[in-house]
Amino acid sequence: MAKIVEGLWDCQYCDTKGISGRIRVCPHCAKPRNEDTTFYMGTAKEYISNEEAQQLNKNPDWICSYCNSLNSDNDTNCKSCGASREESEKNYLQNKRRKEQEELEKKRREAQQRAEEERAERRSSPMRFVLLAAIAALLLLTIFGMMPKKTAVTLISKAWQRQVAVEEYKTFTENSWTPPSDAYNVRTDQQIHHYDQVLDHYENRERKVAEQVLDGYETVVTGYNDLGNGYFEEVTEQVPTYHTEYRTEYYQEPVYVSVPVYATMYYYDVDRWVYVRTEETRGTDEEPYFADRAILRQGERFGSTKEQYAVTVRDKKGNDKTYAVSGTMWDHMNKGSTYTITVDGNTIVEFE
Repeated sequence: MAKIVEGLWDCQYCDTKGISGRIRVCPHCAKPRNEDTTFYMGTAKEYISNEEAQQLNKNPDWICSYCNSLNSDNDTNCKSCGASREESEKNYLQNKRRKEQEELEKKRREAQQRAEEERAERRSSPMRFVLLAAIAALLLLTIFGMMPKKTAVTLISKAWQRQVAVEEYKTFTENSWTPPSDAYNVRTDQQIHHYDQVLDHYENRERKVAEQVLDGYETVVTGYNDLGNGYFEEVTEQVPTYHTEYRTEYYQEPVYVSVPVYATMYYYDVDRWVYVRTEETRGTDEEPYFADRAILRQGERFGSTKEQYAVTVRDKKGNDKTYAVSGTMWDHMNKGSTYTITVDGNTIVEFE
């Protein structure tokens, strides 16, 4: 039999708190509990005896349609006004569900109202449009500032710089499992390449294995059902209980040994071109050149190259500025000549 907990209620008239569920009239103001009364359980649950539970009518209180007082299911007439129960239609639980629905509807309306207010605020806020317009204008200015610009200038001077990597042919002594095709002075040796794990035998082992064994079932309280009459009934379910038992399990464990696997290691010499330094030339004349091969030492050669060209120009205001240009553009631009240049950052991308 499910246990019964005695609930509490608060007086709606004098605000007396925690009145026992078995008391139907407020002990301070003598007002009966009405349809606005809500039963609840205290922190310390007060269980009634099994004898009391057997005598308790578990049906909800009914609400008098004339004075809204709560009456026991045992009463055929209202204790407050004497009206017949036959003329009343609602009970506590039905009224509770109605109030819950009203509360949900109220929250829905409040959420809808907040959403409408937010939409109205967005529509009516001129600052939002001003802010968006300012951001758009700033973006346009930034894009415009990054676009190449045309300027009329006079070429004052030209400069160039060239670099060439110097490589040296060197001999390296190396070893590997696979030699390159141009290796020479090759020597070999048998060495351990890796180890294989090979099954050697099995050994008998034992271990303890845990098992969960069913002991029985216990009753667990999962909640409380509001009876609607000042009392609450436990909601329970049967939960299985277990204990742990151990048994010995025998098994065979494989044992492996590491067996070396040999392969041929190659030792050899190999020649390669490797970078050793960079030779640089620069000037302001009209004939750029790379470093002379005469500077190369025995066993060296020239490798990759790099070229940089720049011009210094003067605008109409007398300001001088140096820009990077391509080699072709540098060849076709002459000192003292006037050009209309298109600049992207610090580089001239076009001239007329």
